[in-house]
Amino acid sequence: MLIVGPLSYGHNSFPPCVVVVDALDECKDSATTSTILAALSKHVTNLAPLRFFITSRLEHHITDAMSSPQFHNRAQNFNLHEVELPVVQ
Repeated sequence: MLIVGPLSYGHNSFPPCVVVVDALDECKDSATTSTILAALSKHVTNLAPLRFFITSRLEHHITDAMSSPQFHNRAQNFNLHEVELPVVQ
């Protein structure tokens, strides 16, 4: 409600832009991260032209959620430690 609700009111007037959710793994419990990812996976197509950039450590519950069918063809995963150093810099 706190993420999808406000964004859905004005998403038609937004120019294409990126919403950054940084350090998702730092939420206090895994239920919170699961709720955020579930809401985004359910509503992400309705929020176009917004795109979401989510950063997180490789936590099991987060990687599971990101590999779920809800994110299939809607998300790309990049593991920073697998990207070439010049690209990261």
